[in-house]
Amino acid sequence: MNQLKCSMKHSITSWLGLLVLPLGLMLVLNGCAKINNYGLEAFSSTTQAAAIINGSLLQGKLRFYTDRTGTVSLESADEPSLTCFANLRFTASRNGVMNFKCSDGSDAQLSFVMINELSGHARGQSSKGPVSLAYGMKGTEALAYLTAPKGKTLAASPDGQLSME
Repeated sequence: MNQLKCSMKHSITSWLGLLVLPLGLMLVLNGCAKINNYGLEAFSSTTQAAAIINGSLLQGKLRFYTDRTGTVSLESADEPSLTCFANLRFTASRNGVMNFKCSDGSDAQLSFVMINELSGHARGQSSKGPVSLAYGMKGTEALAYLTAPKGKTLAASPDGQLSME
């Protein structure tokens, strides 16, 4: 009887070990992934961005990470609001691609060119028409790289804010 209790105790301990080990490993790997994400965020560079997507002016932020990737998050002031998000990656020292997904179901792929470390422009095509984007620029400088839809005009206020009429 004693031998049976000992055998059952050993069996339960073995099963618990088999369950705890993968769980512990998952927690450690999850922690490593979070540390990597925090590191990327801590050493990222953020700049303003503006784009003409699906006939709307969208403005927001572009963030570059040290691993030569980044994100773009844009929103229109129109009602209903159009939001677009992109992941970007470099394909050469000063060039790369952005893949946008928008709240209206459209998507777009843009090719970007950097002018300096935090500014540049991009062009591409969405499922609903041409797309242009400028980042790291204010006002009239950004206007040079943005293409307004037919019948609309882009303008920059003295404080650098963009509008489309």
